[in-house]
Amino acid sequence: MIPDRVEIDLDIRTLPGESVESVQAHLREALQELADDVEITAIGDADASFSPVETPMWAAMTAATRARYPRAELVPAMIVGLTDARFFRHRGVTAYGAGLMSRELSAADFSSRFHGHNERVDADSVNLTTSFFAAVLDHLWS
Repeated sequence: MIPDRVEIDLDIRTLPGESVESVQAHLREALQELADDVEITAIGDADASFSPVETPMWAAMTAATRARYPRAELVPAMIVGLTDARFFRHRGVTAYGAGLMSRELSAADFSSRFHGHNERVDADSVNLTTSFFAAVLDHLWS
């Protein structure tokens, strides 16, 4: 039996500067001759956001990180998940997701521990992150 209708849900995370319209244009291009027979509906369209790194907060995070790891370099990165940071950024507030993780925790281990059936963080990373946040505050208010 061939169905007369197919419904597909796509989860598309945009980059800063991309719009719902640009995503729909990309999909229409990918669909080629089928594009006129397809209805595209955006269920959610939260714009991607980012904070610049030339800020007092970034400098404070760098200082706090280097207090523990002297040769460390902070590297800006984006994640595909959603956080509340976008609400702050849309109001002009700088927002980063940051913390220090244990040297015993590999990047793969770190990634596998969140939003899964065994979500957890080790005590060493909690202690490091707590001291990191205190050092960031000390740097900002000194």
